Amino acid sequence: HFDCDTLLLSVGLIPENELSVGAGVEISHLTSGATVDDQLQTSVPGIFACGNVLHVHDLVDYVSEEAAAAGIHATFAPMVDVVRDPRWGRCMESPSESSLLCAEMGAAMVRGIQSQHIGAAVKHFACNNKETNRKESDSRVSERAAREIYLKAFEIIVKEADPWCIM
Repeated sequence: HFDCDTLLLSVGLIPENELSVGAGVEISHLTSGATVDDQLQTSVPGIFACGNVLHVHDLVDYVSEEAAAAGIHATFAPMVDVVRDPRWGRCMESPSESSLLCAEMGAAMVRGIQSQHIGAAVKHFACNNKETNRKESDSRVSERAAREIYLKAFEIIVKEADPWCIM
């Protein structure tokens, strides 16, 4: 049981910090959201925060810890190829069918993983959303679809998060 005066909820990956800043809450340079302790309390007693950014960074912490424990210096994560068909066998690995959401989630994961001195390999470069005969398939897409749908997340992640490599 916690005495809680205020709960700040962040639904998006890019936190709106007007309320937090107005209340004097410390903002993390890593997540761009409220800095919290292990009980999600902010730097201001009685104000707690939770939301997607915190969950993404928790996931990244687990990935980084597992990689370090295994002696691995790079992870095959995040997977940001856009889901275009729900029958694709790797749908559960991708954050979304939205290029922008894949980019924001992927960039947050890359920054978090690499902040722990573990390399991030953004995967699976691009138009790889077929399971049947996928090693011999020929993905044909228009230049516009490639730029706006399939390559956009990779472009944003490279520009914003500087991943060690692309798979």
